[in-house]
Amino acid sequence: MRRIYENYTYGEISEIMDKTEGSVKQLLHRGLTSLRERMMNND
Repeated sequence: MRRIYENYTYGEISEIMDKTEGSVKQLLHRGLTSLRERMMNND
């Protein structure tokens, strides 16, 4: 969520998490997809 709330770049997040930028993008995508699905099913 640092990408959204703290305006971090993928590169900055990858350094913090010790992951590649590609991994960070994939993790963010999966997390947002999961959150979206949970919110849709919460109605």
